[in-house]
Amino acid sequence: MKIILLKILILSILSVSCSKKVRLFKEDLYRYATGKDERVEFVLGSTFEGKLSTCENYVGDCINVFGVKLGMIYFQAVEFQTEEGAQNAAKKYRGYFYRNWFFDDVSGEPALEELMVKLEAKKP
Repeated sequence: MKIILLKILILSILSVSCSKKVRLFKEDLYRYATGKDERVEFVLGSTFEGKLSTCENYVGDCINVFGVKLGMIYFQAVEFQTEEGAQNAAKKYRGYFYRNWFFDDVSGEPALEELMVKLEAKKP
């Protein structure tokens, strides 16, 4: 009886942990991105070239918008609660997404599109 209960417990833990998509936080994305290209920097809104958007500008479950710089080129990384939210934003705004992150102002800029390939970001 104990063996059966142990097997059921292990199977339930494995099925829950494998099916849940893990959300990336800003620090996780920063470590991942700088591991792929050391020129990536998160910048403060006051030093962002142009106007940094807010969550009001995006559909879905947006949490925050961050300015990102690659060399001398700026773009925006938008954090969403879910991967579906980021994917929906990527569809609507014709951008890239990686897990629960949407990258805006990237399309048409070869250096940024190359970074998206390195990050394994997708374009829906």
